[in-house]
Amino acid sequence: MLRLRWPKVRGILFVILLVSYVGVLHTRTSAEVKDETVAWVNGYAVSVEEFEPWVTQQRSLTADYFVRSYQADPGSAEFWLHDYNGEIPLHVAQDNAWKGFFINRILLELSKKNGLIGNTNYSSFVKAWSQENERRKEALSLGKPVYGPEELSFHEYYGYVMDQLALRLQERLSVEWSATDEELRAYFQQTLPLYQSPPDRQVKHAAFTFDVDDAEGKNSRAAAMERATKLKQAWENGDTSLDETSELLQLKGDMLRSYSEEDPLLTGQALRLEEGQVSAVFEEHAALHVIRVESVANTPQPAYEEHKDQVKRAWTREKYKNYISALAQEARIKRDEAVFRSVGSK
Repeated sequence: MLRLRWPKVRGILFVILLVSYVGVLHTRTSAEVKDETVAWVNGYAVSVEEFEPWVTQQRSLTADYFVRSYQADPGSAEFWLHDYNGEIPLHVAQDNAWKGFFINRILLELSKKNGLIGNTNYSSFVKAWSQENERRKEALSLGKPVYGPEELSFHEYYGYVMDQLALRLQERLSVEWSATDEELRAYFQQTLPLYQSPPDRQVKHAAFTFDVDDAEGKNSRAAAMERATKLKQAWENGDTSLDETSELLQLKGDMLRSYSEEDPLLTGQALRLEEGQVSAVFEEHAALHVIRVESVANTPQPAYEEHKDQVKRAWTREKYKNYISALAQEARIKRDEAVFRSVGSK
């Protein structure tokens, strides 16, 4: 029978206890990471647990940006902390997440001040979200209608609550804000293009179709480009001898949205050109096009009285936006950069 000497036994026991203690300590530390404070906004402590989902939401958008801008590989091990010409993906995700989160905190504070919401801390939202899903589950079991998905994700619930709060807050504040008729008229003049339909345009248009499978023949793209370029040059020189290849289009100002959906490039070209100008050759719907703007009609001046209600709503929205921006500028922010930069890194 193997017998251990007491000093050796004590040594083994010490190692076992030490390993156990370190394991418990590590577990506790990992759990407490969620409670670490990222920042303080007007005295409100923002935890890692509250901020981290915002960073997670930014990851796909951030990856897409770096793929398009730097041909980066989001699947590589070093991607999120790699420096791409002064931009680090994780930092970009964190910074963009903070912008959205911060404005939401300002909205929550203002909503509470105006009596639209009680507790604004993260745990209260999590509790309310859980209760809402329980309500939906019970309603479904009783055969009652449930609007939206059967079960809401936290961000679906949070987004809905914030949208509703923003609408109610703007409505509440608009009662306190009143603009004089003179102020609304001045605002109308500043934003006149919003109420003014683009002028009607008469456009000469030619389209040259081509066969993508015909590399060098008369139906090739090169042949179509040659014909389109020849017509463009003729129009620029005032030569109308090739006009039989074109059609005259009437682009009504109040129909431009419809035109834009069907022929976005053609409509865009027509809007950019002045009377008498000729477009560059452009490709749309498997054809090469060229246009010449023949005439641009005068647009009647919109009347303030016809748009007064719209003007008042637009004025209120802008005042609300500026008010929130001012509160954001005045906010007291203290951020723990070490903790902040660690969020979403694992």
